[in-house]
Amino acid sequence: MAIETYLRTAFTTSNGAVDAEALQAEIQADAGIVPECLGVTKKTTDVDIEFDAALSGAEQTVLDGLVAAHTATALPEPTEVVQLEQRQADGTPIFVQGARLGKEVIYATHNFTDPSTWYSESARVTDETLSTSDDLVFDSANTDWIDMTHGKVFDEDALAADQQEANPGDPHGFEVIVKSDGVVMTQREPFAASGGDYTVNYATGQVTFAVAQTGKTVTASYSHKGTSGWILEPVAGKVLTIEKSEVQFSDNIEFAGTLKMETFGLADFFAPHLLTTATPPGPLPPGTKIPIETTYYKTMFQLIDEAIGSFPPIPAFPSSSPERAPQQALQIFQFHYGAAKLLFSSLGMHTRISIVGDTAFVGERATATFYLTSHADPGAAGALQELLG
Repeated sequence: MAIETYLRTAFTTSNGAVDAEALQAEIQADAGIVPECLGVTKKTTDVDIEFDAALSGAEQTVLDGLVAAHTATALPEPTEVVQLEQRQADGTPIFVQGARLGKEVIYATHNFTDPSTWYSESARVTDETLSTSDDLVFDSANTDWIDMTHGKVFDEDALAADQQEANPGDPHGFEVIVKSDGVVMTQREPFAASGGDYTVNYATGQVTFAVAQTGKTVTASYSHKGTSGWILEPVAGKVLTIEKSEVQFSDNIEFAGTLKMETFGLADFFAPHLLTTATPPGPLPPGTKIPIETTYYKTMFQLIDEAIGSFPPIPAFPSSSPERAPQQALQIFQFHYGAAKLLFSSLGMHTRISIVGDTAFVGERATATFYLTSHADPGAAGALQELLG
């Protein structure tokens, strides 16, 4: 099946915004377009729309009209029916089928052994002039460029789109842009052995060209490692319910630092006596976030103590493409929460996981995955009532 891609450059919608999932649904629902819409990808100023066959001229006109009328209103969140264990081994009923509200979401941290994945608190550099001694290899002022193209981070494409949507003033999507005398050059495709104008060593922050750029000025825009923190935060108007999680460590991990897990919330709700508007006045202006729960994991033993169990090790997959599969066995610990952990956007809540001192662990992989639902936030009063029981 051939996939036809239509690019809407410098798109204009009714309110200047795009919700990819909603736009795809609008296209699929329009009887004026026969080919199936396979996906919508939002970029900085473009939208890629993929179909399973070419559009006719009339269908392209319909598509232009749909894009222009699009309002970026997100689709309603479904109610998911989950089949749970209903009977014990002796046949005694223990659960019945039920429903949980909201949309299921999965978030995974960056890799705490690889700073090129530390996107959450990364810094952006625009049009830095690179240096060279041979006109082929060009050096930047920063190491550990953020790599969101080689599958190092779960759902990296959606994370890049999220960055663009949340930062309309600087929607870079962690993209690397290299120019030679002002002309945008093409990076080699991920995992390809050849092609493109240049390759990037994300760890060292070096750009290597296939052809010497003699006498030319080479610049790069990129994101690079800031601090080690990874942020889990609900979008405005939503609450995240953390139901379970797991951590993954490769067999060669060196747990040589302390992991810190903090949950923050607005002092306005969790410590109003500390605000400058309190009587007597406190030190914090309204809108300040403060830590409301902090846990330190100084050793692997402390993680094991909290875990409810573990999976059998996932074996290594030695291959000719080591970037695509684990080269070390993975140990996975599970965490289940009897009482769900809640993050309310109305209370300014988020969770941050970091390494104290921001020094990367040694080894192939160290990550955590969170399994959650997202649904409507009841507002500050309702959120406080839920938290306080």
